[in-house]
Amino acid sequence: MVFSSVVFICFFLPIVFILYNSVKSVKLQNLILCLFSIIFYAYGEPLFVFYLIFSVFVHFLATKKGRVTKLKLAMLTTLDIGVLFVFKYLNFAVNSICALFNAQTVEMPIVLPIGISFFTFQIISYTVDCYRNGGKTQTSFVNLLLYISFFPQLIAGPIVKFHDIESQLNSRKKDCSSIADGAVRFITGLSKKVIIADTLSIAVDGIFGFDGEMISFPTAWVAAAAYSMQIYFDFSGYSDMAIGLGKIFGFTFLENFEHPFSSMDIREFWRRWHISLTSWFKEYVYIPMGGSRKGKLRTVFNRLFVFLLTGIWHGANFTFIVWGIYHGVICMLEELNVIPVNKIRIKPLNRLYTFCMAAIGFLIFRAENLSQAFTFVKAAVCGFKINRAGISLLSAEFSPLFACVLLFALFYSFFGRDIKEKIRINSEKITALKYPCAILLFAASLLTVVSSSYSPFIYFQF
Repeated sequence: MVFSSVVFICFFLPIVFILYNSVKSVKLQNLILCLFSIIFYAYGEPLFVFYLIFSVFVHFLATKKGRVTKLKLAMLTTLDIGVLFVFKYLNFAVNSICALFNAQTVEMPIVLPIGISFFTFQIISYTVDCYRNGGKTQTSFVNLLLYISFFPQLIAGPIVKFHDIESQLNSRKKDCSSIADGAVRFITGLSKKVIIADTLSIAVDGIFGFDGEMISFPTAWVAAAAYSMQIYFDFSGYSDMAIGLGKIFGFTFLENFEHPFSSMDIREFWRRWHISLTSWFKEYVYIPMGGSRKGKLRTVFNRLFVFLLTGIWHGANFTFIVWGIYHGVICMLEELNVIPVNKIRIKPLNRLYTFCMAAIGFLIFRAENLSQAFTFVKAAVCGFKINRAGISLLSAEFSPLFACVLLFALFYSFFGRDIKEKIRINSEKITALKYPCAILLFAASLLTVVSSSYSPFIYFQF
């Protein structure tokens, strides 16, 4: 089940909301949310939902009594990562080894559960927090299951760390104002997904289906810009919807995107892009490795290693690994002033630089394999040839609707942060327009949902 579907918007969400608000006890509310979260996941994963419940139960039993020792922490974390490896990376690892020795590849019938990377990281967060808290563990299985399975953030994040939500599992406040704000946030995310991201996806899929010889400079950059906007509006849209849904039910999730394309460099971009993932790696990997406390050389290694893990986390493909290393190297070069971006400090130029660096990375990220990634990146940075056949194919994808949506997406990405600041300053004048605009957006989004085919969120595959 996806948020941008008639089933969710018209049936699932209203039923959960009515039942949730029909009881006053937080324990009963948690139970209702827990049961419907299981139904939500079972709708798309009728078998793997049992693995989800079993995994939570194992961690609940292992941490319920007594202090979580280093040995127990190591065992549980190894189990979590081991299961994730089998589901997500085993075929990739085996086939890579086979290719290395020119042996016949073997494709084992392993199906990847939706959202396994997200809920695995959350359950690791819980285990580590229990270890750090010196014996303070969750005594309610329903609360722990709700933390892991809560449907707004179950499938594609944001990754919620246990200590950020622990108190909200037992006590939370909500009123009509927060529910209304949550609904507006949900509608904003829905419109990002179905009106902008899904419109761009049609042309992006078409361009990445071109023959390699058809890829020229303009084709590569249209693909880079369109896919950068598609994945941004798709994923930030999902995060907006998750945060909005959380607020409707009294939960406060931390922001996952803060206008990353308005950043002055790639380091700032990563402080604003997929914040929940970068903060998770910082808290549970980078800092325990020593962070920046053990000299420059160790700091460089730690950061490159974390970016490598970030790439691997996204999927079993060399393109993700190269994408992670690419961003790690760019950040390192900025840190060492090899790329003297700090000396520019002209907002439009800095933002253009950030966009170009990120967009080239997204060409690698979107490519089916390294060969296709090389073709697109080479066309984008190493040549200005224009292929007539490629331009002809590109013009077929470049509809007036696509052009308008892409230009709006780019404008919002570059200047949305500035617009948001002006809205904040003039909040009293803008507030009156918020709800009427949200109603119009919801109507347009719902019409788009009804008339379009199934379109899963990009990050469902992770």
